[in-house]
Amino acid sequence: VATDIACDGERLFVAGDHSYGNQWSVKLFDAKDGRPLNWGNGKPTLDPPPGGEATNNVATAVACGNGKVYVSWTARNLVGVYDARSGALKESWPVAAPQRLAVRPDGSVALISEGKVVAMGNSKLMADHSITDHLDSPTGIAVGADGTVYVANAGKLQNISVFDQAGQYLRSIGKPGGRPAVGRYD
Repeated sequence: VATDIACDGERLFVAGDHSYGNQWSVKLFDAKDGRPLNWGNGKPTLDPPPGGEATNNVATAVACGNGKVYVSWTARNLVGVYDARSGALKESWPVAAPQRLAVRPDGSVALISEGKVVAMGNSKLMADHSITDHLDSPTGIAVGADGTVYVANAGKLQNISVFDQAGQYLRSIGKPGGRPAVGRYD
């Protein structure tokens, strides 16, 4: 029941339940052979940030970079920042309904929040990096090595919007509306 996945080249970071008794967290797997791994602290999953309860301690997305793992705890309006080796929670960022996220080359994190893309750096929202145009129900995000941001649109656009590292719209990939709910894909 995976909801998102990230990889550092050695390990897979998988958000979801994993059929391990309703543990909606992030689990590690070896990228070579897929075997489950424990975090450096000996635990099989990441601990949610303090203060939640079973109904809202649900990891919905994961990204990794710069020795850290970033986890969206959407129902709690938090992004947890963890040490990628030990699994220890380093800090929590308040973010409204965080969804998919990606680490940027400068170490900041681009993430989907309430239908727009925002950037977090040094534990705070970077207001000058907010993306609100050319988006339509964004569901996925990736960042290239040059800082280019790619956002998957699941609404009527049904394409990918491409932005430069400052958040300026560059182009779209795919025909707008090219994927109807029923019928031929274009």
